[in-house]
Amino acid sequence: MKIKLLLACLLIFMNTSAQATDVNVPIDKSQSGSLYVEAVINSDIRSQFLVDTGAGMITLNRELFEEISKSGKVEKTGEIAARLANGKYETMNLYKIQSFSIGENCNLGEMEVAVMKHSGRNILGLSALSIAAPFAVHIEPLELVLSGCPFYKNSAAENRISMK
Repeated sequence: MKIKLLLACLLIFMNTSAQATDVNVPIDKSQSGSLYVEAVINSDIRSQFLVDTGAGMITLNRELFEEISKSGKVEKTGEIAARLANGKYETMNLYKIQSFSIGENCNLGEMEVAVMKHSGRNILGLSALSIAAPFAVHIEPLELVLSGCPFYKNSAAENRISMK
């Protein structure tokens, strides 16, 4: 009985390990030292996102949200009171988007995002990073390494996860 249990655990581990793939996403560093990565929303809209492990969720600025809304691929889900970096609170609308990819190859699938009432930086927060965890920032070359990206086969473009 113990051998069967051990073999079953080993098979589960091997199956899980075979699916794990590191995805390396290039990072752009601003003059102030902030780190940005490109994200792809709903398979076709690209934008830069500030990597912010102190933020709870993905936050979109008004301009990016309006661009996404033109395609009609958003659904309002509620509101949230969010504390901003300056310590003030702001009520933001929450929306569900069809897909969110960190870089080209780490598609997290359907995600909930908060939308700012004004201009500002798009923020990549822990709601996305925790799905792709474990993650690390490498300095040379400067990149975000995501080890837990889920696999989605919604289209050929979304299924191009590089196997390293």
